[in-house]
Amino acid sequence: QLDRVTGFEPVGREFESLRARQLLHFTFIHRRLAVRTIGITREPVELYKILKFEGLVATGGEAKLMIGDGQVTVNGAVETQRRKKMVSGDIIGFRGEQLQLKRV
Repeated sequence: QLDRVTGFEPVGREFESLRARQLLHFTFIHRRLAVRTIGITREPVELYKILKFEGLVATGGEAKLMIGDGQVTVNGAVETQRRKKMVSGDIIGFRGEQLQLKRV
């Protein structure tokens, strides 16, 4: 049976704890994913708008729910502020994708 967090089959006792699974998941995500650059024309931009306009969610309301549930990271830390002001250089993580903002 595959592990819910990592998507891998657990191997041995070291993966039994939640912390070990989280670390394995974090390492897997950061080693495998390429960062996609998103051009922004103004700063700051609210976090939920980026998720909406990039097509990662269907609506702004859905974006706000995902952020409020802690499913979005900003610069490696879980972000729950729906209207967090984002600027060039920030990296957003959501559903296995990483987006880096760049002012154009």
